Amino acid sequence: MCDSVFLGLGGNHDNSEELLKIALRKIGELATKIVATSSFYQTPPWGFEADNDFINCVVEIKYKGQPEELLVALNAIEKEMGRIRTGEGYTSRPMDIDILYFGNQVINSNKLEVPHPRMYHRNFVMYPLHEIAPDWIDPQFKTSVAELFKQCKDDSQIIALS
Repeated sequence: MCDSVFLGLGGNHDNSEELLKIALRKIGELATKIVATSSFYQTPPWGFEADNDFINCVVEIKYKGQPEELLVALNAIEKEMGRIRTGEGYTSRPMDIDILYFGNQVINSNKLEVPHPRMYHRNFVMYPLHEIAPDWIDPQFKTSVAELFKQCKDDSQIIALS
């Protein structure tokens, strides 16, 4: 059985659009199928100051495997693309890939929290998620992404690039 998995991607290096395309290709190699990919959006840094805006998107894939296995694979993609985790809070990065939803699972382990606990407060996640999956029912809040999007209080500017 394959689970529907939603991933949030973003980066803020000079070539972030190209890096997103590379990351999506690599994710496609892990997935059974890429179901949908949102538009790319330019957004300001969230939670810190940076020289470059971020480019973000959300992708829905079908995945056959365990959530922890996917997390390890996604972290390897980030590292391969130049991500260095310092543990010092939010920083500029070439690629960040977060598991937003893994089927209808609610996971709270020391390595993984799904649904992603901070996505509900971030326009750069909710806007592209709403674009591709407005009717998806959040397993934690038992309401649609469309409703959660309406409740998001982040008014950061979102600029569609594609």
